Amino acid sequence: MALVEAKNPAERKKMIVAIVLGSIAIISLAYMLFGSSSSSNKNINGNKNSNTSSVRPSPTPPNNIPKPGDPPDNSEMLTQVVWPGAPPAAPEAGRNIFAYYVPPTPTPPPPPTPIPTPPPPQPNVILSSISPVNVYAHTGDFNLDVTGDKFTPDTRIFIGGAELQTRFVSPQQLSAKVPAQIISFEGARAIKIQSRDGKLFSNTATLNVMPAPVPNYTFIGVQIRKGANDQAILKEKNGNELLTVQRGGLVGDRFRVTSISPREVVLTDTSLKIKHTLQFAGGGNTNPIIPGQPRYTPPTTEDNEP
Repeated sequence: MALVEAKNPAERKKMIVAIVLGSIAIISLAYMLFGSSSSSNKNINGNKNSNTSSVRPSPTPPNNIPKPGDPPDNSEMLTQVVWPGAPPAAPEAGRNIFAYYVPPTPTPPPPPTPIPTPPPPQPNVILSSISPVNVYAHTGDFNLDVTGDKFTPDTRIFIGGAELQTRFVSPQQLSAKVPAQIISFEGARAIKIQSRDGKLFSNTATLNVMPAPVPNYTFIGVQIRKGANDQAILKEKNGNELLTVQRGGLVGDRFRVTSISPREVVLTDTSLKIKHTLQFAGGGNTNPIIPGQPRYTPPTTEDNEP
């Protein structure tokens, strides 16, 4: 109807060409849809027939054929990942991210445990007492007796660390002679019983060395007596009383005058046998002889013994 209604030949030609091209397109599309599906079915059926005729089917299917639902086995390509701990926590809200980390103050190590000091060994020899306990300095040799228990012939008396010549009396007594040089000065001396190898030892006792008594006088002059012994003039240190003595006389009931000379007077302790020398102390007068009296020469010591 459109072709008839066309007014001019040009429009009629255009309409004819459009109809022809549309018909060709419809035919081509129908061939592509329906013609390709029928040819593929024929090829599949032919292949099935040829395969079934040439290959004999096996009674049991092989196990290595993967099932459609099984995932591929790529275990060799997998890498095991071990996470050492929990993931780091997220920063707290309001934290200053520019603040640097300040480590805490390290805890000081505890002080080492002190090693306890082992207790000292206990004495295996008993020292009970010594005799004498007190002696005077500058005196002579004296005997020291020690009493106790568990003494043996191998034990010795030690005084101030020095070994003495010890005499074993019994298991309860020892004796030794103390030389004068050990008590030549004042002070305490430690007494101990010990064997030379140190296996036997006792407790310690103390020997007191006291200063010896001294005369409380000063020598101030000599009085010359014609036909008799000279006399020494002594004065008390803490008083004004003068004392005139001659050789052989006693001073203070303890000291005996043993020598008189213009320069000194010698007094001997009658108990300790210690000699004390009093030097002349005339107070500026270098001559202790009283002027106006002749100097008398005393007889020898042998002739003038009291």
